[in-house]
Amino acid sequence: MYRLNFYREYGEKRRRKRLRTVWIGVLACIVGLEFLFAISLLVSSVLLDEQAARLDQEIDQLNRSLAQRQPVDSSTEIQVARELALIRAQRIDWAPKLTAISERIDPDLRLERIIGQVGQRNGPPRFALTGVASASGSDMELVNRFMKSLRKESRITIDLPDVRLETLKGDGTGQFEIVCEKRLGET
Repeated sequence: MYRLNFYREYGEKRRRKRLRTVWIGVLACIVGLEFLFAISLLVSSVLLDEQAARLDQEIDQLNRSLAQRQPVDSSTEIQVARELALIRAQRIDWAPKLTAISERIDPDLRLERIIGQVGQRNGPPRFALTGVASASGSDMELVNRFMKSLRKESRITIDLPDVRLETLKGDGTGQFEIVCEKRLGET
């Protein structure tokens, strides 16, 4: 069976109605999206206001704590910094001293103990060398030659200018102790 449309206006009405329905749908979608956008702006505005209020409270609290805080005495901080700088300047570098000893020691001398001490409360910084002289040659002569070479060594005398023989055992063992130290009252 065939359908015949003898009314042209009827077909055009139908097409306009469909077009109108599409436009109404598109406009409804746009209005719905605008409504959702407006709601999201409202919610974000409320959340941002709450966050701003919390930050204002935190700033007020920090301002109050700063106002209650005692001013820092900068003179004590400067004094501490000066003391640290003085300690650093008085620090002894032991590596050059050990190098100088290894270069200056006589082959007939053998070191058994090396003790480096920074200045204690009642004593100056000191460097003690304990060792043994071999049987070939005079013990006193070997130790004396080693002491003289240490006294000429600037890497040792720059910090510890007093180089002296502390002990020398004359019982045939050849044991000796040489001490390098800074004299009391010397800076």
